[in-house]
Amino acid sequence: DLAAVGSCSVSAISDVNQRSGAGTNFSVAGTLAGGSSADVDGQTVGADGLIWYRLTTGSWVRSDVVTAETACSQVAVVMP
Repeated sequence: DLAAVGSCSVSAISDVNQRSGAGTNFSVAGTLAGGSSADVDGQTVGADGLIWYRLTTGSWVRSDVVTAETACSQVAVVMP
């Protein structure tokens, strides 16, 4: 079964912080446990120059601490 264009999920490399916004200066909104997956509905480039993914829960994770499982480059760019 093929993922829809623009659909994306990520898997945490290890336990990673979910943030309330696209940057480490935002408060921790939860943890994505290592090996677990989450669906992504948007992305943006943070002030740190890195891509941040917005999870469908509304929290954000940095792209370098997760593995993209599907077509994350196709996900809409959103304002944090």
